[in-house]
Amino acid sequence: MRAGPLILLIVLFSAVLDFTQSIPVEEDLTITYKEKVALEKFRELVKTHLKDDYMRQDIYLIRWLRAANLDLKLAEQKLLDNLKWREENSIDNVLNEDFSDLERDYPYTTDTQDKTGRPIIAFGFGDWDIRKAVLAGQARRFTRYLDRAFEDVSKQIREKQARGENVTQAQFLINLEGFSLAQQGCIQCLPAIFTYFQHQVYYPNLADNIVLVNTPGIFEVVLRIIRPIMAPETRVALKVFGTNKQQWQDFLRSIIAKDQLSREFGGTRSNYR
Repeated sequence: MRAGPLILLIVLFSAVLDFTQSIPVEEDLTITYKEKVALEKFRELVKTHLKDDYMRQDIYLIRWLRAANLDLKLAEQKLLDNLKWREENSIDNVLNEDFSDLERDYPYTTDTQDKTGRPIIAFGFGDWDIRKAVLAGQARRFTRYLDRAFEDVSKQIREKQARGENVTQAQFLINLEGFSLAQQGCIQCLPAIFTYFQHQVYYPNLADNIVLVNTPGIFEVVLRIIRPIMAPETRVALKVFGTNKQQWQDFLRSIIAKDQLSREFGGTRSNYR
């Protein structure tokens, strides 16, 4: 394998793990005294910019503070960048848009939940021919399609919190069976992929677990290189399984009921309804 594609995978996967850092729900729902003091100051800094009710909630604001290690100015900048991005890209409307053309070639699900009520994003990345979308001139539409998935589960989490449920994160299930460097890591794919991962700073601390199944050898190489520089919470969140179905199915079934998993992930639901 050429050095270029390997470096690409390292960079991209590092970006994924950076935005999906995990904090246990108990910690996510607990604010320390230091955080409380910072939170009140932060609220004063940004309150005039918060147009939606959910943005005024502690659980929303603390995410930006934690993403900035309680640096008030940095947290303010991250939040303002997020609000600007949402407005410029009409993110509030993305769930109402028709992506039926992309759904056929790049299916995923967000309509199930784990045993504690966390929503699940599940997709077969190994079957996604990103090169096809790029060559068809759909790169920007493809990244927006994926933004819809994150917006979907983020909305689900907010709705669960409004009902009093202690849900703060989602589960990520990624099937890498059939992964091809030519289809998912091609040179033509770079602009679309990098644009997409740049967007993920707008969904901090979204993942509880990042479960990779049927992981090919190339990803094992990537993981050996980047694991030493992962944040401790990221190492806890990341669960990497090879092709031994019994191992990863046992893990998935320990946190997710079979009727909430597609057959692809060892459950009883149809794949990508």
